[in-house]
Amino acid sequence: MARGPRISFYIDALEFPALTVIGVSYQGMLRRRRPVIAFLSLALCLTLSLLAWIIVEEEPLWELPDFQDPIPSNLSSPPSLRRSATLYDTNFSFVLDLAEYNRSYPALQNYRCRAVIGLQGYCRTQEPLILMAVKSHASARYRRDALRRTWAKERRIGGFTFKPVFLMANSGKKRQMMRLIEEASFFGDILMWDFFESHHNLSLKERCFLEWLYYRCHEAKYIFKG
Repeated sequence: MARGPRISFYIDALEFPALTVIGVSYQGMLRRRRPVIAFLSLALCLTLSLLAWIIVEEEPLWELPDFQDPIPSNLSSPPSLRRSATLYDTNFSFVLDLAEYNRSYPALQNYRCRAVIGLQGYCRTQEPLILMAVKSHASARYRRDALRRTWAKERRIGGFTFKPVFLMANSGKKRQMMRLIEEASFFGDILMWDFFESHHNLSLKERCFLEWLYYRCHEAKYIFKG
């Protein structure tokens, strides 16, 4: 009879301290993690608040100003010297058919490009002009500045005048476009149309550049596309 309590006490001594040690370790782990949990919760709240502010404070759309260099609608279209042409290289030949172009792109036949910044008189130079045309967009200001300092810098070499022109469109963002207007006023080398800047409109940008080249820059002897 006397051995029963001793066995019971022995079991308690083995089991309960172990449970107590485990409990203390778990509580200590929670205490160590509380600052991390609080920090993550605060970061999540700040992120959600920032996203809500961006959505509420969405940048307004830019309203187009009056067109500075409209091409009169009564001007005749550029003459087509040939209805078709065949290009050859070493292994292949390519047939360019204007009639096929007219059938494939009917919307472009009567499209009139409207320049917000038209650069009227930009190509009038004393020496033969080599025009460096570069596709760009409103957010690429640092790239344009780098080009203006390097190979796209306006200069005279070997009896030729080299001038850059950056081909751009409307991004729709008011603050961004206002900064672009200031940049264009300062450098005078930006050509911009009213359609929206988009990868799908790169062909339209090419078409409008060729139209501007025909009506406003026929003095250019050579064109480099970048």
